[in-house]
Amino acid sequence: MVSISFSNAQDYTYSLEAKGSYTTSSKVFLHPEAADLFLRGKYLMLENIYGVGIDIRRKVDNSYLRIGFSIEYLEKTENYPATKTQDAFLAIPVELTGFFYIPITGKSFDIYMGAGVGLYFGERRYTFYNVKAKVVEKKAGAGIHVQSGVDYNFYERFALRTQVKFRDLQFQSTNQFTNPGDRQLDLKPFTSQINIDGMTLELGLVYYF
Repeated sequence: MVSISFSNAQDYTYSLEAKGSYTTSSKVFLHPEAADLFLRGKYLMLENIYGVGIDIRRKVDNSYLRIGFSIEYLEKTENYPATKTQDAFLAIPVELTGFFYIPITGKSFDIYMGAGVGLYFGERRYTFYNVKAKVVEKKAGAGIHVQSGVDYNFYERFALRTQVKFRDLQFQSTNQFTNPGDRQLDLKPFTSQINIDGMTLELGLVYYF
């Protein structure tokens, strides 16, 4: 008979996770630098954002605390046939997080809570009548996040991780049409602010070492 011994996160110093994510919604603010308050608050809603990422965590000796570092890649594209436009963005969140693993009886599950800070890089990709607006400047943003999750230790050093995260991910992108095309497009640069502030759900595979 083969005996399988489960071990939770507290038995190892490090964990490495490959994960996928789903975020409910985001906003593209079209005039973030406008003096008029109404114009500055005007935005385009983009929903259902998917991403991938990696997460590495280190245990703090003799405690239920861990320090984590993660990097992700998010991308969203939306087509609007009525106006012959395509709006899209990509985002790269880089986050540092502190975790508290709740001490519970049993080795099959680990429950944790976390909070931290992040730097957010990205750009807007805008196309009008098949003419692409070139990205001429990018400005990273910073913010905070909170999250909680569960690890299910299903086999020796491996676990499945599910977690929910709330954050205010934002950055700015300045674009410019370099060719007026048939529509005589305005060649002045225009700045947008992307806020990915919906609820994020993640699922990943974890390896402890």
